[in-house]
Amino acid sequence: METHNIGTTHINDSLTYRSLPFYTVVSSELFVGEDAAEAIRTYHPGAEVVVLSTIDEAIGVLAERTDSAVSLIISPREALSESPLVAMLQERNGALLLLLTDIAHAGATACRTLAAELPFTNETIHTMLAELATPLPRA
Repeated sequence: METHNIGTTHINDSLTYRSLPFYTVVSSELFVGEDAAEAIRTYHPGAEVVVLSTIDEAIGVLAERTDSAVSLIISPREALSESPLVAMLQERNGALLLLLTDIAHAGATACRTLAAELPFTNETIHTMLAELATPLPRA
């Protein structure tokens, strides 16, 4: 798996993702998750965005769906590399967006992963979403 560094955003894998209709946002602080969800809705009007407080809740929501999804996780408190969420995203050609206090802890996952540092702005999220639709150079 390749890792690409673009500014403060890291991209793992080299698959291309177009506009996706379903997003999960996971944040232990609901108001922070709602801010991130609003940034997604501003970037992608009409998108279905669900705000959740735990990764387990996101796994439950995705288990009920078969479509592709993007999961935005704000400051995860658990390792994601072996999480069922990552496996679900990979199976569905989805992506994982991470907002972290220290981007050095992003780590590689089995699905396409983009990471940026906290605090975030709408522009941070818009940049990450735009990068999902940008083809990456093949080595």
